[in-house]
Amino acid sequence: MQSYVKDLWALVLMMALAIANFTAFGLIHDPGWKDAADYSAYAKNLILGNGYSLDGITFSIYREPGVSLYLIPFYKVFGIESPIALLASSFTQALLLGLLGFLIYRILKQYGETWVALVAGICIASQPILGHHTNETGAETLFTVMLGVIFLICARIIRSPATTPWYWYALLGLACGYETLVRFQFVLFLPFIIFFFLLYARPLSWTIIRNTLIALAVFAVLPLSFASYIYANTGTLAVTSGRQNDMLYYRAVRAELTYGEITRYLRDWLWRSVSGGVNTQFLTDNEFKKLGYEYEILATTSEAVARIRSENIHTLLTRPGHYLYGNLVEMVKLVYIEHDYSDTLNRYFRPLQYLFIYSFFLFGLYQFFRTKNNWNVRLLIILALLFIAYNAISLSFLNIVPRFNTPYLFLYILIGFLGVVLFRRTKGVNS
Repeated sequence: MQSYVKDLWALVLMMALAIANFTAFGLIHDPGWKDAADYSAYAKNLILGNGYSLDGITFSIYREPGVSLYLIPFYKVFGIESPIALLASSFTQALLLGLLGFLIYRILKQYGETWVALVAGICIASQPILGHHTNETGAETLFTVMLGVIFLICARIIRSPATTPWYWYALLGLACGYETLVRFQFVLFLPFIIFFFLLYARPLSWTIIRNTLIALAVFAVLPLSFASYIYANTGTLAVTSGRQNDMLYYRAVRAELTYGEITRYLRDWLWRSVSGGVNTQFLTDNEFKKLGYEYEILATTSEAVARIRSENIHTLLTRPGHYLYGNLVEMVKLVYIEHDYSDTLNRYFRPLQYLFIYSFFLFGLYQFFRTKNNWNVRLLIILALLFIAYNAISLSFLNIVPRFNTPYLFLYILIGFLGVVLFRRTKGVNS
């Protein structure tokens, strides 16, 4: 009973911190509307009975449906795209941030580290950049919170794979299914980790095999149901499609650069982060915002889109080395948490904050490699590293924008605190 009371107080604390974070770092900036307008249009047309459509006339899958489905209840209750509906959506995202803090608290508490867990939850719920994203209509908050849910479930399964009830595996599949509807990049992650899980689980009993099949089956239901709905209306079996032409253009333009210029692009990109937002003209000319504007001007007809796509594919095929080097650059951009250059905080505070997060992450890795046994803790670190690797590899073929890095804040901090757990165990310290 006392444990439940502590958990309740921890939840209240996380919610209070997240709301304060939302007020301090979310409400002080005007949210963007470019991507949000797409998500909102899909939600609006679903409510109006126009199907999954951007313009209310034809079906399209330019954006994944996860965020739009999240918006629908707010639009139904408070009015489509009304200020109160958008504010309610943002406030709920603030509560989800509080939930994320509570999730990391619960993950760490199961290792018997109540105070370490509490500090970890406070760090997550009060992260300024996470508070910033709560006031944005986008995938970042939903994706990161669902990632927290997935890691909590995985931590529970790792403790005892054979005796964990089947419904935990079903919940894992459900969470991964919705995560895929938020960002389709996640689609192969569950099969990816199950492959490694089956290598780890010994003895490999029928119960474990059955439960992993349950997880995969439940996982497949959500994306396949949506893809089938799209297929019934368009003849295309897919969850999302349409942004590949933009991405192809961005990468083809940068593949035309010399190796030295690609290196300069990465150097300028990193310098912008370290300096707190100093853009060079070279970086501006080759970043997605300007290239996206150029593409919109060029791609005015279906014939123009087809011609540009053909030219871009030809560029990548004739300059494979430059393209693959560009992939390495994109992987660095993904693993590196970019300083947010919106000036919502002092330009020196965020680089220093991220330096601390990196140092804490490296501390966690150091404890992982120096510690023997403790596999229930170390396996969760491996899972986090597998996600980082999977995400970097799967997205390196695209153009990376800063907000893609948001989930890493959660994972780097989690790995750091798991390192604290390992350190305290080697010293024989208990909470």
